[in-house]
Amino acid sequence: MKNFILFCSLLLVFATKAQEKELKNKVVPPIEVTLAFAKQFPNTTPEWSKTYRGDMNSEFNFDAAFTLKNIPMSATYNEAGVFKALTCEIGPKELPQAAQNYLKKNYPNLPVQKMIKVTDDLAQTHYEVGLLVQGQLADAVFNAQGDFLNFAGK
Repeated sequence: MKNFILFCSLLLVFATKAQEKELKNKVVPPIEVTLAFAKQFPNTTPEWSKTYRGDMNSEFNFDAAFTLKNIPMSATYNEAGVFKALTCEIGPKELPQAAQNYLKKNYPNLPVQKMIKVTDDLAQTHYEVGLLVQGQLADAVFNAQGDFLNFAGK
């Protein structure tokens, strides 16, 4: 009986610690950010994360990962709740034809990991195609017309 009580006590302690860790890792953005997200994407529940972007990673942002119409998306806001960008996964046919042609010609043997469409706060669009290059993920970046811009390493 003593062993059973000891086992239950230990189980309770471990469960409590696991919950504490989960709560500590949960990101809660400022109210301005949550209100901006709720206005832009009503009736959607996001998972929040924090990121640093911009020149020398000096811009602090909140990313809301969510699914809309079965499409994984992410919306980015600054600390004041100002919308910065919307990212959504796309299929190969949604990539501009010029980008498809460029990838076939220049990187026919590199496996594609993910394709995303990014629309920023100025309604400008670009595409990022995640390619596995020598075991490392790198993004081939294309403009809205499908012209290659650069490679952004991860």
